[in-house]
Amino acid sequence: MRMTWFQITLFVVIVAAFAPQSLAANDEIYTLRATCDNQMTVFVDGVQQAAEGLDNWWTESRISVPSNFKVIGIQCLDYGVIPGILASLHDENGDEVLVTDESWTCTQKQEEGWTAPGFDSGTWEEGDVIGQHGVGPWGVIGQISRDASWIWTEGHQTFTTVYCRYVKV
Repeated sequence: MRMTWFQITLFVVIVAAFAPQSLAANDEIYTLRATCDNQMTVFVDGVQQAAEGLDNWWTESRISVPSNFKVIGIQCLDYGVIPGILASLHDENGDEVLVTDESWTCTQKQEEGWTAPGFDSGTWEEGDVIGQHGVGPWGVIGQISRDASWIWTEGHQTFTTVYCRYVKV
């Protein structure tokens, strides 16, 4: 079967539209290592990311993140007892780029566009540190940096959903 010029052009346009964005020659792929007690959804620059273990707080989920990212968002639904989000981002050499701590902002109110670059989270609170990675009841989770802290909103209210984001400066 021979394809016409129109069919070839249409094919190229469709493939290009669904192809992943290319990285500049000097861009790296980072690895986000994260978990949340209990169910996690991760966003990079407004795009939801797929990964294994997003509903297992005792395992680390690994998500590829381009080094030129602008914002990382983590939504966590807590089922009770003790809530928390724990994460660290590592470059291709395994060096730590960032960890969950007070530099993240968090809220219990979902706002439209919260996962996207340019969203103003100025009214959100700093991530409230529950404890360092390794603290009970969780212990050490995978290869998440020991410098990472479990964070939540102030008061650590259970049975809630919390939205936390890190904006690259």
